[in-house]
Amino acid sequence: MTDLKLFFSRLFKITASFSVFFSLAACDKKPPPAIAVKPVYQQQLLGCNEFFSHGGESWRYRQLQFFISDVQVTTQAGGGELNTASGQEKHAWQTLPLLENRFQSNQLALLGESCADNQPGQGNWQLQPDPAFDLSGVTRIRFSLGVPFALNHLNPLTQASPLNVPSMFWVWRTGHKFLRLEMASDRDNWLFHLGSTGCAAPSPVRAPAQECRQPNRFQFEFALNGDKPELVLDLSALLTQVALTQDTSCQSAQDNPHCQQLLANLDKSRLFRGGQ
Repeated sequence: MTDLKLFFSRLFKITASFSVFFSLAACDKKPPPAIAVKPVYQQQLLGCNEFFSHGGESWRYRQLQFFISDVQVTTQAGGGELNTASGQEKHAWQTLPLLENRFQSNQLALLGESCADNQPGQGNWQLQPDPAFDLSGVTRIRFSLGVPFALNHLNPLTQASPLNVPSMFWVWRTGHKFLRLEMASDRDNWLFHLGSTGCAAPSPVRAPAQECRQPNRFQFEFALNGDKPELVLDLSALLTQVALTQDTSCQSAQDNPHCQQLLANLDKSRLFRGGQ
């Protein structure tokens, strides 16, 4: 009986030791590295149920989703070369390796959310690099708002996530919606769908053989704090000098004056910035 008690006593101690070990290991485990993405209007943080004032009226977004691609960063360790003409340092860019998941491939990411889904986990507000990549040394980031031509006009029925989201696709000829912003106030609705236009193909269900006349991809570059990396999307920059009504909605038509203002705002590269 004494031997049996001694056996169970030792077994209990061993089990307790393992429990403490794994508990401490779980506490020490760090979350995977990620660049947080924050939608704002000026300094106001936005969400599905967060209203903001524009043009004297309260608005909220019902869907805010967008693709970014060709993501590159510079790091402190990467250094740079001196531009002999300007005397300024040229940044040494490297591709940010993206973790493949339902919102990302190794080439692009789908960010944002559709409020109609109304389900936890349906949106994505972070850009996740490969866990082996050290974000702490990142100093700058650059990327394209849009889907590369080589991927933009493929069959969406056979594409892997995130290029298989129906609400982010027009037709084969024009391809994907690079940015889908749909908003509502108490009295009105407004939308902006950004994508390539002027695409030549025999029919809407055929892909163009060459780049569209208006690719409508926009490039952004800014400083990033590697210790707390944040990518801020500021709707106030996009909506500058834009009156929001259903009549001023835009689906990237070049001859639409409201589209012209939105595209000009995007061309100024102010939609995105780094966090504080």
